[in-house]
Amino acid sequence: MGDLGTIPTWEYLTADAATTDEGELAALGDKGWELVAAVGPGDGQRYVFKRPGPSARERWTLDQRTAVYAGHGVMTSEAAAGDPRGIGPIRTIAGDGEVGR
Repeated sequence: MGDLGTIPTWEYLTADAATTDEGELAALGDKGWELVAAVGPGDGQRYVFKRPGPSARERWTLDQRTAVYAGHGVMTSEAAAGDPRGIGPIRTIAGDGEVGR
């Protein structure tokens, strides 16, 4: 088995195609999101984006920091947003199919 910090993970984000403009698409691209699919019929179409997720080592460090702050009654801005990189609630899927966060 290799270093757990090297297991690839991906974060996924979906957006309503009808309400997402070019500026928002550019902002997502600047934050590392790549458009990988447009799914659904006509007005119900959604964009699907992905980007590399944090390594296990990064996730553990973030989780540990959040736990320490929570123990002192302080919520980090990342924890409040639900995402260490400021996008909001996300779903991380490890390379082995394990769903996290």
